[in-house]
Amino acid sequence: MSLIEGSIVGVLAIAVLTGGWRVWGSTQPWRWTRVFGQVFMAVLLYLLIFPPSINRPRETGIILSPGTTPHQISGLSQELPTLALPGLETSKPTIEQIPDLATGLRQHPEIGDLHVLGDGLPARDREAVGDRGLAFAPGDDPQGIVQLSVPDFVREGGRWSVRGRVAGEGNQQLRLLDRIDEPVATTATDNEGRFELALQAKAAGQTLYRLQLLDDQETLMEEIPLPMVVVAGDSLRVLILAGGPDADLKYLRRWILDSGNTVASRISLSRGIEQNQDGTALDAKSLAETDILIIDERAWAGLSGSAKSLIRAAVGQGLGMLLRVTAPMSAATTSEWKVFGFDIKPADIGRSVALAAPFSDLVLTRPALVLVAADSVPFVRAGDGSLLAAWRAIEQGRVGVWLPLDSYRLELSGDSTRYGSLWSGIFASVARARGESIPVVPKRLPVGERSVFCNLSSDSSIEDADGQRHDLLIDAGSNSCAAWWPVQTGWHRLNNAESSWPLYVHAANVAKSLARTELRQATARMQKSAPDQTTYRAAMPRWPLLLAWLLVCSVFWWLERRLSR
Repeated sequence: MSLIEGSIVGVLAIAVLTGGWRVWGSTQPWRWTRVFGQVFMAVLLYLLIFPPSINRPRETGIILSPGTTPHQISGLSQELPTLALPGLETSKPTIEQIPDLATGLRQHPEIGDLHVLGDGLPARDREAVGDRGLAFAPGDDPQGIVQLSVPDFVREGGRWSVRGRVAGEGNQQLRLLDRIDEPVATTATDNEGRFELALQAKAAGQTLYRLQLLDDQETLMEEIPLPMVVVAGDSLRVLILAGGPDADLKYLRRWILDSGNTVASRISLSRGIEQNQDGTALDAKSLAETDILIIDERAWAGLSGSAKSLIRAAVGQGLGMLLRVTAPMSAATTSEWKVFGFDIKPADIGRSVALAAPFSDLVLTRPALVLVAADSVPFVRAGDGSLLAAWRAIEQGRVGVWLPLDSYRLELSGDSTRYGSLWSGIFASVARARGESIPVVPKRLPVGERSVFCNLSSDSSIEDADGQRHDLLIDAGSNSCAAWWPVQTGWHRLNNAESSWPLYVHAANVAKSLARTELRQATARMQKSAPDQTTYRAAMPRWPLLLAWLLVCSVFWWLERRLSR
Protein backbone atom coordinates (compact mmCIF):
# COMPACT_ATOMS: atom_id res chain seq x y z
CA MET A 1 0.00 0.00 0.00
CA SER A 2 1.41 3.37 -1.04
CA LEU A 3 1.64 6.44 1.17
CA ILE A 4 -1.20 8.17 -0.70
CA GLU A 5 -3.45 5.11 -0.45
CA GLY A 6 -2.69 4.72 3.23
CA SER A 7 -3.45 8.39 3.89
CA ILE A 8 -6.82 8.12 2.12
CA VAL A 9 -7.68 4.97 4.09
CA GLY A 10 -6.84 6.83 7.31
CA VAL A 11 -9.05 9.80 6.38
CA LEU A 12 -11.96 7.49 5.49
CA ALA A 13 -11.54 5.53 8.74
CA ILE A 14 -11.62 8.75 10.79
CA ALA A 15 -14.72 9.91 8.91
CA VAL A 16 -16.48 6.55 9.50
CA LEU A 17 -15.61 6.49 13.20
CA THR A 18 -16.73 10.10 13.69
CA GLY A 19 -20.01 9.62 11.81
CA GLY A 20 -20.71 6.26 13.45
CA TRP A 21 -20.12 7.71 16.93
CA ARG A 22 -22.54 10.56 16.27
CA VAL A 23 -25.19 8.18 14.89
CA TRP A 24 -24.81 5.71 17.76
CA GLY A 25 -25.02 8.50 20.35
CA SER A 26 -28.30 9.83 18.97
CA THR A 27 -31.79 8.69 20.11
CA GLN A 28 -33.12 8.26 16.58
CA PRO A 29 -34.08 4.78 15.26
CA TRP A 30 -32.22 2.68 12.63
CA ARG A 31 -28.90 3.20 14.37
CA TRP A 32 -27.33 -0.09 13.23
CA THR A 33 -28.45 0.51 9.65
CA ARG A 34 -27.13 4.06 9.64
CA VAL A 35 -23.73 2.99 11.09
CA PHE A 36 -23.49 0.24 8.47
CA GLY A 37 -24.34 2.87 5.83
CA GLN A 38 -21.35 4.96 6.96
CA VAL A 39 -19.05 1.97 6.48
CA PHE A 40 -20.66 0.98 3.17
CA MET A 41 -20.29 4.48 1.71
CA ALA A 42 -16.63 4.65 2.81
CA VAL A 43 -15.87 1.26 1.19
CA LEU A 44 -17.53 2.33 -2.08
CA LEU A 45 -15.65 5.61 -2.07
CA TYR A 46 -12.34 3.75 -1.54
CA LEU A 47 -13.15 1.38 -4.42
CA LEU A 48 -14.07 4.39 -6.58
CA ILE A 49 -10.68 5.98 -5.90
CA PHE A 50 -8.74 2.68 -6.16
CA PRO A 51 -10.82 0.38 -8.38
CA PRO A 52 -10.02 -3.36 -8.12
CA SER A 53 -8.44 -5.35 -10.96
CA ILE A 54 -10.56 -7.67 -13.06
CA ASN A 55 -9.95 -9.90 -16.09
CA ARG A 56 -10.57 -8.08 -19.36
CA PRO A 57 -10.30 -9.42 -22.94
CA ARG A 58 -7.19 -8.57 -24.97
CA GLU A 59 -7.27 -7.04 -28.45
CA THR A 60 -4.88 -6.97 -31.39
CA GLY A 61 -3.28 -3.56 -31.81
CA ILE A 62 -2.53 -2.15 -35.26
CA ILE A 63 0.80 -0.29 -35.32
CA LEU A 64 1.40 1.99 -38.30
CA SER A 65 5.03 2.85 -39.04
CA PRO A 66 6.50 5.08 -41.76
CA GLY A 67 6.19 3.31 -45.09
CA THR A 68 2.58 2.25 -44.55
CA THR A 69 0.76 2.58 -47.86
CA PRO A 70 -2.64 4.29 -48.36
CA HIS A 71 -4.00 0.91 -49.45
CA GLN A 72 -3.01 -0.62 -46.11
CA ILE A 73 -4.61 2.28 -44.21
CA SER A 74 -7.87 2.05 -46.17
CA GLY A 75 -8.20 -1.64 -45.26
CA LEU A 76 -7.88 -1.12 -41.49
CA SER A 77 -10.53 -2.44 -39.11
CA GLN A 78 -12.49 0.29 -37.33
CA GLU A 79 -12.92 -1.87 -34.22
CA LEU A 80 -9.27 -2.48 -33.34
CA PRO A 81 -7.04 0.11 -31.60
CA THR A 82 -4.81 1.69 -34.25
CA LEU A 83 -1.67 3.63 -33.30
CA ALA A 84 0.64 5.61 -35.61
CA LEU A 85 4.34 5.99 -34.84
CA PRO A 86 6.19 9.28 -35.46
CA GLY A 87 6.94 9.89 -39.13
CA LEU A 88 3.54 8.75 -40.39
CA GLU A 89 0.98 11.50 -40.89
CA THR A 90 -2.66 10.59 -41.38
CA SER A 91 -5.92 12.51 -40.99
CA LYS A 92 -8.06 9.46 -40.24
CA PRO A 93 -9.81 10.17 -36.89
CA THR A 94 -9.68 6.54 -35.73
CA ILE A 95 -5.87 6.53 -35.82
CA GLU A 96 -4.12 7.76 -32.70
CA GLN A 97 -0.71 9.43 -32.97
CA ILE A 98 1.78 8.26 -30.30
CA PRO A 99 5.35 9.44 -29.51
CA ASP A 100 6.66 5.86 -29.21
CA LEU A 101 5.38 2.31 -28.87
CA ALA A 102 5.97 2.06 -25.11
CA THR A 103 3.77 5.11 -24.50
CA GLY A 104 1.03 3.74 -26.75
CA LEU A 105 0.99 0.38 -24.95
CA ARG A 106 0.77 2.09 -21.55
CA GLN A 107 -2.20 4.10 -22.79
CA HIS A 108 -3.84 0.97 -24.22
CA PRO A 109 -3.26 -1.91 -21.80
CA GLU A 110 -5.89 -3.92 -23.67
CA ILE A 111 -3.50 -4.44 -26.58
CA GLY A 112 -2.07 -7.94 -26.73
CA ASP A 113 -0.75 -9.05 -30.11
CA LEU A 114 0.72 -6.43 -32.44
CA HIS A 115 0.15 -6.17 -36.17
CA VAL A 116 2.86 -3.87 -37.56
CA LEU A 117 2.44 -2.26 -40.98
CA GLY A 118 4.94 -0.26 -43.04
CA ASP A 119 8.71 -0.42 -42.67
CA GLY A 120 8.72 -1.77 -39.11
CA LEU A 121 9.77 -0.84 -35.60
CA PRO A 122 12.86 1.30 -34.95
CA ALA A 123 15.34 0.22 -32.28
CA ARG A 124 13.74 2.39 -29.57
CA ASP A 125 10.42 0.52 -29.92
CA ARG A 126 11.56 -3.10 -30.19
CA GLU A 127 12.14 -3.61 -26.48
CA ALA A 128 8.57 -2.45 -25.76
CA VAL A 129 7.13 -5.49 -27.58
CA GLY A 130 8.01 -7.78 -24.67
CA ASP A 131 6.27 -11.16 -24.78
CA ARG A 132 3.47 -9.97 -27.06
CA GLY A 133 2.93 -11.69 -30.37
CA LEU A 134 3.97 -9.75 -33.46
CA ALA A 135 2.94 -10.01 -37.12
CA PHE A 136 4.56 -7.84 -39.77
CA ALA A 137 3.10 -6.70 -43.11
CA PRO A 138 5.59 -4.46 -44.96
CA GLY A 139 4.52 -1.80 -47.42
CA ASP A 140 5.98 -1.19 -50.87
CA ASP A 141 9.55 -2.40 -51.36
CA PRO A 142 12.26 0.29 -51.26
CA GLN A 143 14.13 1.09 -54.49
CA GLY A 144 17.85 1.80 -54.72
CA ILE A 145 20.76 0.39 -52.71
CA VAL A 146 19.10 -2.01 -50.26
CA GLN A 147 22.11 -4.07 -49.14
CA LEU A 148 25.63 -2.85 -48.43
CA SER A 149 28.64 -4.59 -46.91
CA VAL A 150 31.78 -2.59 -46.10
CA PRO A 151 34.60 -3.66 -43.72
CA ASP A 152 34.85 -1.80 -40.43
CA PHE A 153 38.49 -1.07 -41.16
CA VAL A 154 41.30 -2.30 -43.40
CA ARG A 155 45.01 -2.80 -42.83
CA GLU A 156 47.42 -0.58 -44.68
CA GLY A 157 48.17 -2.08 -48.10
CA GLY A 158 45.28 -4.55 -47.87
CA ARG A 159 42.62 -5.11 -50.48
CA TRP A 160 39.03 -4.34 -49.54
CA SER A 161 35.72 -4.43 -51.32
CA VAL A 162 32.23 -2.93 -51.24
CA ARG A 163 29.45 -5.44 -51.86
CA GLY A 164 25.72 -4.92 -52.03
CA ARG A 165 22.47 -5.22 -53.91
CA VAL A 166 20.34 -2.73 -55.82
CA ALA A 167 16.55 -3.01 -56.08
CA GLY A 168 15.04 -1.58 -59.23
CA GLU A 169 14.64 -2.17 -62.92
CA GLY A 170 17.06 -1.46 -65.75
CA ASN A 171 20.83 -1.56 -66.09
CA GLN A 172 22.37 0.26 -63.16
CA GLN A 173 25.95 1.34 -62.59
CA LEU A 174 27.90 1.76 -59.34
CA ARG A 175 30.75 4.23 -59.02
CA LEU A 176 33.07 4.81 -56.08
CA LEU A 177 34.63 8.27 -55.76
CA ASP A 178 37.55 9.22 -53.54
CA ARG A 179 37.86 12.41 -51.48
CA ILE A 180 38.89 14.48 -54.53
CA ASP A 181 35.88 13.21 -56.54
CA GLU A 182 37.97 10.95 -58.75
CA PRO A 183 36.40 7.57 -59.64
CA VAL A 184 38.49 4.74 -58.19
CA ALA A 185 36.20 1.81 -59.08
CA THR A 186 33.15 1.23 -61.26
CA THR A 187 30.96 -1.77 -61.95
CA ALA A 188 27.49 -2.78 -63.12
CA THR A 189 24.86 -4.81 -61.30
CA ASP A 190 24.28 -8.43 -62.30
CA ASN A 191 20.92 -10.01 -63.09
CA GLU A 192 20.02 -10.11 -59.38
CA GLY A 193 21.09 -6.52 -58.76
CA ARG A 194 24.26 -7.48 -56.90
CA PHE A 195 27.55 -5.67 -57.25
CA GLU A 196 31.12 -5.62 -55.93
CA LEU A 197 33.75 -2.88 -56.05
CA ALA A 198 37.32 -3.68 -54.97
CA LEU A 199 40.27 -1.41 -54.36
CA GLN A 200 43.57 -1.15 -52.51
CA ALA A 201 44.03 0.53 -49.13
CA LYS A 202 46.90 3.00 -49.17
CA ALA A 203 48.36 5.04 -46.33
CA ALA A 204 46.97 4.72 -42.81
CA GLY A 205 44.33 7.30 -41.93
CA GLN A 206 40.68 8.05 -42.55
CA THR A 207 39.12 8.63 -45.95
CA LEU A 208 35.58 9.45 -47.01
CA TYR A 209 34.54 7.72 -50.21
CA ARG A 210 31.19 8.24 -51.95
CA LEU A 211 29.23 5.41 -53.52
CA GLN A 212 27.03 6.58 -56.38
CA LEU A 213 24.18 4.70 -58.05
CA LEU A 214 23.60 5.67 -61.70
CA ASP A 215 20.90 4.59 -64.13
CA ASP A 216 21.53 3.51 -67.74
CA GLN A 217 21.61 7.21 -68.74
CA GLU A 218 24.30 7.88 -66.09
CA THR A 219 21.86 9.99 -64.08
CA LEU A 220 22.66 10.06 -60.37
CA MET A 221 19.95 8.18 -58.48
CA GLU A 222 21.50 7.83 -55.02
CA GLU A 223 24.72 8.67 -53.20
CA ILE A 224 25.97 7.16 -49.94
CA PRO A 225 29.08 8.32 -48.04
CA LEU A 226 31.45 5.44 -47.22
CA PRO A 227 33.93 6.27 -44.46
CA MET A 228 36.97 4.00 -44.40
CA VAL A 229 39.57 3.74 -41.65
CA VAL A 230 42.95 2.41 -42.75
CA VAL A 231 45.10 1.25 -39.83
CA ALA A 232 48.83 0.66 -39.86
CA GLY A 233 49.69 -3.01 -40.21
CA ASP A 234 51.43 -4.84 -37.37
CA SER A 235 54.86 -6.33 -37.99
CA LEU A 236 54.36 -10.09 -38.07
CA ARG A 237 56.85 -12.74 -37.04
CA VAL A 238 56.86 -15.48 -39.67
CA LEU A 239 58.51 -18.88 -39.51
CA ILE A 240 58.92 -20.89 -42.75
CA LEU A 241 59.63 -24.63 -42.77
CA ALA A 242 60.12 -26.06 -46.26
CA GLY A 243 61.21 -29.41 -47.62
CA GLY A 244 63.03 -27.68 -50.48
CA PRO A 245 63.49 -24.33 -52.23
CA ASP A 246 61.08 -23.20 -54.96
CA ALA A 247 60.29 -20.00 -56.86
CA ASP A 248 57.01 -19.32 -55.05
CA LEU A 249 58.77 -19.51 -51.68
CA LYS A 250 61.53 -17.17 -52.89
CA TYR A 251 59.11 -14.41 -53.91
CA LEU A 252 57.00 -14.94 -50.80
CA ARG A 253 60.04 -14.45 -48.50
CA ARG A 254 60.96 -11.28 -50.38
CA TRP A 255 57.41 -9.91 -50.04
CA ILE A 256 57.36 -10.69 -46.30
CA LEU A 257 60.55 -8.72 -45.74
CA ASP A 258 59.50 -5.83 -48.02
CA SER A 259 56.22 -5.57 -46.06
CA GLY A 260 58.10 -4.77 -42.85
CA ASN A 261 57.64 -8.22 -41.30
CA THR A 262 60.34 -10.47 -39.86
CA VAL A 263 60.98 -13.96 -41.18
CA ALA A 264 62.98 -16.95 -40.02
CA SER A 265 63.27 -20.07 -42.15
CA ARG A 266 64.53 -23.63 -42.27
CA ILE A 267 64.70 -24.93 -45.84
CA SER A 268 66.02 -28.39 -46.59
CA LEU A 269 68.53 -28.47 -49.46
CA SER A 270 69.41 -32.18 -49.40
CA ARG A 271 69.57 -35.06 -46.95
CA GLY A 272 71.14 -33.68 -43.77
CA ILE A 273 71.76 -30.22 -45.27
CA GLU A 274 69.42 -27.29 -44.67
CA GLN A 275 69.44 -23.51 -44.90
CA ASN A 276 68.67 -22.12 -41.45
CA GLN A 277 68.11 -18.38 -41.37
CA ASP A 278 68.07 -16.64 -37.96
CA GLY A 279 68.67 -19.96 -36.22
CA THR A 280 65.12 -20.34 -34.89
CA ALA A 281 64.58 -23.47 -32.82
CA LEU A 282 61.30 -25.33 -33.11
CA ASP A 283 60.23 -25.33 -29.48
CA ALA A 284 57.29 -24.08 -27.41
CA LYS A 285 58.96 -20.72 -26.68
CA SER A 286 59.71 -19.88 -30.33
CA LEU A 287 56.24 -20.99 -31.45
CA ALA A 288 54.65 -18.78 -28.78
CA GLU A 289 56.58 -15.82 -30.22
CA THR A 290 55.62 -16.64 -33.83
CA ASP A 291 52.53 -15.18 -35.53
CA ILE A 292 52.44 -17.39 -38.65
CA LEU A 293 54.03 -20.75 -39.36
CA ILE A 294 54.27 -21.64 -43.08
CA ILE A 295 55.06 -25.30 -43.67
CA ASP A 296 54.83 -27.64 -46.66
CA GLU A 297 54.05 -31.35 -46.77
CA ARG A 298 57.71 -32.42 -47.05
CA ALA A 299 58.82 -30.38 -44.05
CA TRP A 300 55.85 -31.71 -42.04
CA ALA A 301 56.72 -35.31 -42.90
CA GLY A 302 60.27 -34.73 -41.64
CA LEU A 303 59.18 -33.50 -38.21
CA SER A 304 59.28 -35.71 -35.15
CA GLY A 305 56.10 -36.66 -33.34
CA SER A 306 56.94 -34.36 -30.43
CA ALA A 307 57.48 -31.40 -32.80
CA LYS A 308 54.08 -32.00 -34.43
CA SER A 309 52.45 -32.13 -31.00
CA LEU A 310 54.11 -28.81 -30.10
CA ILE A 311 52.72 -27.23 -33.28
CA ARG A 312 49.21 -28.55 -32.63
CA ALA A 313 49.31 -27.17 -29.08
CA ALA A 314 50.64 -23.81 -30.31
CA VAL A 315 47.79 -23.55 -32.83
CA GLY A 316 45.28 -24.12 -30.04
CA GLN A 317 46.91 -21.24 -28.15
CA GLY A 318 46.66 -18.78 -31.07
CA LEU A 319 49.40 -19.60 -33.59
CA GLY A 320 48.41 -19.14 -37.22
CA MET A 321 49.56 -21.86 -39.62
CA LEU A 322 49.52 -22.07 -43.42
CA LEU A 323 49.94 -25.54 -44.94
CA ARG A 324 51.52 -25.34 -48.42
CA VAL A 325 50.95 -28.29 -50.74
CA THR A 326 53.66 -28.55 -53.36
CA ALA A 327 53.48 -32.23 -54.41
CA PRO A 328 51.40 -35.40 -53.89
CA MET A 329 51.09 -36.14 -50.20
CA SER A 330 51.76 -39.32 -48.28
CA ALA A 331 48.91 -41.12 -46.58
CA ALA A 332 50.38 -40.29 -43.17
CA THR A 333 50.56 -36.54 -43.85
CA THR A 334 47.07 -36.56 -45.39
CA SER A 335 45.73 -38.25 -42.26
CA GLU A 336 47.56 -35.87 -39.91
CA TRP A 337 46.35 -32.76 -41.77
CA LYS A 338 42.82 -34.13 -41.76
CA VAL A 339 42.87 -33.53 -37.99
CA PHE A 340 42.95 -29.80 -38.80
CA GLY A 341 39.69 -30.17 -40.74
CA PHE A 342 41.09 -30.40 -44.29
CA ASP A 343 40.61 -33.42 -46.51
CA ILE A 344 43.12 -33.30 -49.39
CA LYS A 345 42.48 -36.02 -51.98
CA PRO A 346 44.23 -37.06 -55.21
CA ALA A 347 42.15 -36.30 -58.30
CA ASP A 348 42.38 -36.75 -62.04
CA ILE A 349 42.30 -33.04 -62.89
CA GLY A 350 44.36 -30.66 -64.95
CA ARG A 351 47.21 -28.90 -63.22
CA SER A 352 46.48 -25.57 -64.94
CA VAL A 353 43.60 -23.70 -63.32
CA ALA A 354 41.93 -20.33 -63.92
CA LEU A 355 41.10 -18.36 -60.79
CA ALA A 356 37.76 -16.82 -59.87
CA ALA A 357 37.22 -13.08 -59.35
CA PRO A 358 38.98 -10.85 -58.44
CA PHE A 359 41.84 -12.84 -60.08
CA SER A 360 39.81 -14.17 -63.00
CA ASP A 361 42.48 -13.11 -65.53
CA LEU A 362 45.12 -15.26 -63.81
CA VAL A 363 45.97 -18.91 -64.62
CA LEU A 364 48.08 -20.79 -62.08
CA THR A 365 49.38 -24.30 -61.53
CA ARG A 366 48.21 -26.65 -58.80
CA PRO A 367 48.95 -30.24 -57.74
CA ALA A 368 46.54 -32.92 -58.92
CA LEU A 369 44.65 -32.66 -55.66
CA VAL A 370 41.27 -31.40 -54.47
CA LEU A 371 40.66 -29.62 -51.17
CA VAL A 372 37.52 -30.44 -49.18
CA ALA A 373 36.69 -28.42 -46.07
CA ALA A 374 32.96 -27.95 -45.55
CA ASP A 375 33.18 -25.45 -42.66
CA SER A 376 36.11 -23.41 -43.96
CA VAL A 377 36.40 -19.83 -45.19
CA PRO A 378 37.66 -19.62 -48.81
CA PHE A 379 40.86 -17.72 -49.64
CA VAL A 380 40.94 -18.40 -53.36
CA ARG A 381 38.56 -20.31 -55.62
CA ALA A 382 39.02 -21.68 -59.11
CA GLY A 383 36.76 -20.50 -61.89
CA ASP A 384 34.69 -23.69 -61.48
CA GLY A 385 34.10 -22.90 -57.78
CA SER A 386 36.50 -25.48 -56.33
CA LEU A 387 38.69 -24.47 -53.39
CA LEU A 388 42.33 -23.60 -54.00
CA ALA A 389 42.97 -22.10 -50.58
CA ALA A 390 40.90 -21.87 -47.40
CA TRP A 391 41.20 -21.47 -43.64
CA ARG A 392 39.32 -22.53 -40.53
CA ALA A 393 39.53 -21.71 -36.83
CA ILE A 394 40.91 -24.25 -34.37
CA GLU A 395 40.46 -23.18 -30.75
CA GLN A 396 42.30 -19.83 -30.47
CA GLY A 397 44.31 -20.22 -33.69
CA ARG A 398 43.64 -20.56 -37.40
CA VAL A 399 44.94 -23.01 -39.97
CA GLY A 400 44.90 -22.51 -43.73
CA VAL A 401 45.75 -24.67 -46.76
CA TRP A 402 47.33 -23.28 -49.93
CA LEU A 403 47.37 -25.30 -53.21
CA PRO A 404 48.62 -22.88 -55.96
CA LEU A 405 52.28 -23.42 -56.87
CA ASP A 406 53.15 -20.24 -58.75
CA SER A 407 51.45 -17.14 -57.34
CA TYR A 408 54.75 -15.39 -58.09
CA ARG A 409 53.51 -15.01 -61.70
CA LEU A 410 51.67 -11.92 -60.49
CA GLU A 411 55.01 -10.39 -59.54
CA LEU A 412 56.63 -11.42 -62.83
CA SER A 413 53.78 -9.81 -64.78
CA GLY A 414 54.35 -6.54 -62.95
CA ASP A 415 51.18 -6.78 -60.87
CA SER A 416 52.85 -6.46 -57.46
CA THR A 417 49.80 -4.68 -56.06
CA ARG A 418 47.51 -7.67 -56.50
CA TYR A 419 50.26 -10.01 -55.35
CA GLY A 420 50.55 -8.01 -52.15
CA SER A 421 46.77 -7.88 -51.75
CA LEU A 422 46.54 -11.65 -52.13
CA TRP A 423 49.12 -12.48 -49.49
CA SER A 424 48.25 -9.64 -47.11
CA GLY A 425 44.67 -10.91 -47.06
CA ILE A 426 45.88 -14.41 -46.23
CA PHE A 427 48.23 -13.21 -43.51
CA ALA A 428 45.55 -10.97 -41.99
CA SER A 429 43.14 -13.91 -41.82
CA VAL A 430 45.52 -16.53 -40.43
CA ALA A 431 47.98 -14.59 -38.25
CA ARG A 432 47.87 -14.75 -34.48
CA ALA A 433 45.35 -12.28 -33.09
CA ARG A 434 47.05 -9.57 -31.10
CA GLY A 435 47.05 -5.82 -30.61
CA GLU A 436 44.65 -3.49 -28.87
CA SER A 437 40.99 -4.25 -28.37
CA ILE A 438 38.86 -2.43 -30.94
CA PRO A 439 35.51 -0.97 -29.82
CA VAL A 440 32.33 -2.33 -31.38
CA VAL A 441 30.93 0.52 -33.48
CA PRO A 442 27.66 0.59 -35.52
CA LYS A 443 27.99 0.31 -39.30
CA ARG A 444 26.16 3.62 -39.85
CA LEU A 445 25.84 6.64 -37.57
CA PRO A 446 22.97 8.91 -38.69
CA VAL A 447 22.28 12.26 -37.05
CA GLY A 448 19.55 12.18 -34.41
CA GLU A 449 19.39 8.38 -34.04
CA ARG A 450 20.49 6.30 -31.07
CA SER A 451 23.83 4.58 -31.64
CA VAL A 452 25.31 1.99 -29.29
CA PHE A 453 29.05 1.35 -28.77
CA CYS A 454 30.44 -1.63 -26.87
CA ASN A 455 33.76 -2.90 -25.54
CA LEU A 456 34.46 0.50 -23.97
CA SER A 457 36.60 1.60 -21.06
CA SER A 458 35.09 3.40 -18.07
CA ASP A 459 36.36 6.83 -19.18
CA SER A 460 35.32 6.65 -22.86
CA SER A 461 34.12 9.83 -24.54
CA ILE A 462 33.17 11.26 -27.93
CA GLU A 463 35.03 14.18 -29.46
CA ASP A 464 32.73 15.79 -32.03
CA ALA A 465 33.61 17.55 -35.28
CA ASP A 466 34.07 20.86 -33.39
CA GLY A 467 36.46 19.36 -30.86
CA GLN A 468 33.91 19.30 -28.02
CA ARG A 469 34.14 16.31 -25.66
CA HIS A 470 31.05 14.35 -24.60
CA ASP A 471 31.48 11.78 -21.84
CA LEU A 472 29.66 8.48 -22.32
CA LEU A 473 27.63 6.78 -19.61
CA ILE A 474 28.94 3.22 -19.64
CA ASP A 475 26.59 0.37 -18.79
CA ALA A 476 28.03 -1.78 -16.00
CA GLY A 477 27.13 -4.96 -17.95
CA SER A 478 29.65 -7.42 -19.35
CA ASN A 479 29.78 -5.77 -22.79
CA SER A 480 30.59 -2.27 -21.44
CA CYS A 481 28.19 -0.50 -23.82
CA ALA A 482 27.03 3.10 -24.06
CA ALA A 483 24.44 4.96 -26.15
CA TRP A 484 25.01 8.20 -28.04
CA TRP A 485 22.79 10.50 -30.09
CA PRO A 486 24.92 12.44 -32.64
CA VAL A 487 23.74 15.95 -33.49
CA GLN A 488 26.07 16.97 -36.32
CA THR A 489 27.63 15.37 -39.39
CA GLY A 490 31.32 14.88 -40.05
CA TRP A 491 34.24 13.03 -38.53
CA HIS A 492 34.21 12.43 -34.77
CA ARG A 493 36.54 10.44 -32.52
CA LEU A 494 35.74 7.81 -29.94
CA ASN A 495 38.31 8.08 -27.15
CA ASN A 496 38.63 4.70 -25.46
CA ALA A 497 41.25 4.16 -22.74
CA GLU A 498 44.58 5.27 -24.26
CA SER A 499 43.45 4.93 -27.88
CA SER A 500 40.99 6.70 -30.15
CA TRP A 501 38.88 5.54 -33.06
CA PRO A 502 37.54 7.75 -35.89
CA LEU A 503 33.79 7.82 -36.52
CA TYR A 504 31.82 9.40 -39.32
CA VAL A 505 28.29 10.73 -38.77
CA HIS A 506 26.17 11.21 -41.87
CA ALA A 507 22.97 13.15 -42.43
CA ALA A 508 19.65 11.64 -41.40
CA ASN A 509 18.25 11.51 -44.94
CA VAL A 510 21.18 9.50 -46.39
CA ALA A 511 20.79 5.86 -47.51
CA LYS A 512 17.03 5.80 -47.00
CA SER A 513 16.49 2.59 -48.97
CA LEU A 514 19.24 0.82 -47.04
CA ALA A 515 17.85 2.02 -43.68
CA ARG A 516 14.32 0.92 -44.64
CA THR A 517 15.56 -2.52 -45.64
CA GLU A 518 17.50 -2.98 -42.40
CA LEU A 519 14.43 -1.86 -40.42
CA ARG A 520 12.22 -4.37 -42.21
CA GLN A 521 14.68 -7.20 -41.65
CA ALA A 522 14.99 -6.42 -37.95
CA THR A 523 11.20 -6.30 -37.53
CA ALA A 524 10.65 -9.47 -39.56
CA ARG A 525 13.02 -11.34 -37.24
CA MET A 526 10.79 -10.38 -34.29
CA GLN A 527 7.69 -12.11 -35.65
CA LYS A 528 6.33 -14.62 -33.16
CA SER A 529 3.16 -16.01 -31.65
CA ALA A 530 2.20 -14.81 -28.18
CA PRO A 531 1.47 -17.14 -25.26
CA ASP A 532 -2.19 -18.16 -25.04
CA GLN A 533 -3.32 -15.18 -22.97
CA THR A 534 -6.76 -13.95 -24.00
CA THR A 535 -7.28 -11.78 -20.91
CA TYR A 536 -5.29 -9.34 -18.81
CA ARG A 537 -5.69 -7.82 -15.38
CA ALA A 538 -6.84 -4.19 -15.42
CA ALA A 539 -8.76 -1.80 -13.18
CA MET A 540 -12.52 -2.18 -13.52
CA PRO A 541 -14.49 0.77 -14.95
CA ARG A 542 -15.29 3.45 -12.38
CA TRP A 543 -18.77 4.34 -13.58
CA PRO A 544 -20.56 1.35 -11.93
CA LEU A 545 -18.83 2.18 -8.66
CA LEU A 546 -19.76 5.85 -9.00
CA LEU A 547 -23.42 4.98 -9.61
CA ALA A 548 -23.44 2.58 -6.65
CA TRP A 549 -21.83 5.18 -4.39
CA LEU A 550 -24.29 7.89 -5.49
CA LEU A 551 -27.21 5.51 -4.99
CA VAL A 552 -26.14 4.51 -1.47
CA CYS A 553 -25.38 8.13 -0.53
CA SER A 554 -28.79 9.21 -1.83
CA VAL A 555 -30.62 6.52 0.16
CA PHE A 556 -28.91 7.35 3.44
CA TRP A 557 -29.19 11.10 2.80
CA TRP A 558 -32.94 10.61 2.36
CA LEU A 559 -33.09 8.50 5.52
CA GLU A 560 -31.21 11.12 7.57
CA ARG A 561 -33.46 13.91 6.22
CA ARG A 562 -36.58 11.96 7.14
CA LEU A 563 -35.37 11.14 10.66
CA SER A 564 -34.37 14.76 11.33
CA ARG A 565 -37.94 16.06 10.77
